[in-house]
Amino acid sequence: MAYRLKFSARALRETGEAQEWYELQSPGLGAEFMAAMELQLKRLEQAPLLYSEVIPNVRRVLLPRFPYGLFYVV
Repeated sequence: MAYRLKFSARALRETGEAQEWYELQSPGLGAEFMAAMELQLKRLEQAPLLYSEVIPNVRRVLLPRFPYGLFYVV
């Protein structure tokens, strides 16, 4: 069963800011950041309980290659 993801306005804003920052560091890096984000989001849709809790009821998944984590609740 695939889960449905919902994003807060803050999360969307911060993701956009991170993408812009990476793109300023090196052309194309922002797109790579978003690809890594999308990969992890697809994994979360399929298995949100795969990642451990970092504080009660809050879980975190790290992005490959980027020092960026997604915090979420199920």
